[in-house]
Amino acid sequence: MRPTTTTAPAARPFPRSVDALIAELEAAYPEFIPAPGTTNDAIMFKAGQRSVVTELRRRLDRANAQD
Repeated sequence: MRPTTTTAPAARPFPRSVDALIAELEAAYPEFIPAPGTTNDAIMFKAGQRSVVTELRRRLDRANAQD
C-alpha cells in the first residue's frame, strides 16, 4: 500500500494569513491513528506530514505569545 497525499481543490484560493493557512493544513493533515494492518511506511508518511503542521502551529503560538 502506497501512502496517499491530500490535494486542495483547485478553485480554493490560497489563504491570506498564516492562521488561515495553518487551519487549512490542520484540516488536510489531522492527527493520524493508524488502523490495524497499516504499513510502517504509511504510518511514517502520515506522521511526517502531521509533524510539519504541528511545528508550524507551535511556532505561530510562540510568536503570538511574544506579541
